[in-house]
Amino acid sequence: MNKPRQVNEDTYIVMTDFPAAHLGILPINWYLIKAQEPVLVDTGMPIERELFLSTLESLINPAEIKWIFLTHDDNDHQGNLTQAMEAAPNAKLVIPFLGLARMADSHKLPMERILLINPGQSFHAGDRELAVMKPPMWDSPATHCLYDAKTDTLFSADSLGALIPQPADDVSDIPPAVYTEGFCKFASALCPWLHLVDQSKFDKHLEAVRKLNPKTVLSSHGLVAYGMCDRLLKSLAEVPAMQPFIGPDHAEMLAIMGKMKAGSGVS
Repeated sequence: MNKPRQVNEDTYIVMTDFPAAHLGILPINWYLIKAQEPVLVDTGMPIERELFLSTLESLINPAEIKWIFLTHDDNDHQGNLTQAMEAAPNAKLVIPFLGLARMADSHKLPMERILLINPGQSFHAGDRELAVMKPPMWDSPATHCLYDAKTDTLFSADSLGALIPQPADDVSDIPPAVYTEGFCKFASALCPWLHLVDQSKFDKHLEAVRKLNPKTVLSSHGLVAYGMCDRLLKSLAEVPAMQPFIGPDHAEMLAIMGKMKAGSGVS
């Protein structure tokens, strides 16, 4: 887990450069919005539980957090939800019904600490309204995005993320062609259904985010993107026509691991 970094006037990113074997690095991010009523966006991975809690406490007194917005129910996003709810006793969890239902087998979530919300609705965080939106793409039916109009920032969940060749902060730190390749590969691997969509319907689906054109895009699995929303959406719109991602089988993976080991000089 990297040190927290401020990405706009009141929003912080905490990124983990997660190794993805021969594919490079997959950023795994959670965020804190220091609004009048502070908002935690996602709760990190369970394998980083102690570091997640200590890092959160370095940013804010958890008792001040009023909202925990869960982009979806995957383990790298809700991995420390119980601990976050305990550390932030004054916070309510913002989640759609499907997210609540899908986590019922792993979390005891009292209804008095939950705000059920759907795309098209919003909630008030003191000095701003935060709008919930449909994601450009998703691997969980409980996925939803968050838009902060005050800072013109879109928290895009897994959407608009990318595999990257080396650690970096912003999309502009990676050569455009390299980032686009990692972006499309990640989209195809995460959402294989993209290759089955009707292109015209998919383009129409992306139009809501395109019209919004947020100044900053903060993906749960990407680098910070300033002024690049249109570029990212154009790349995503091209994925359905590309060759689907197919991961290595066992023999291929052993060969890849052997090459990586030889390249590292490990005996």
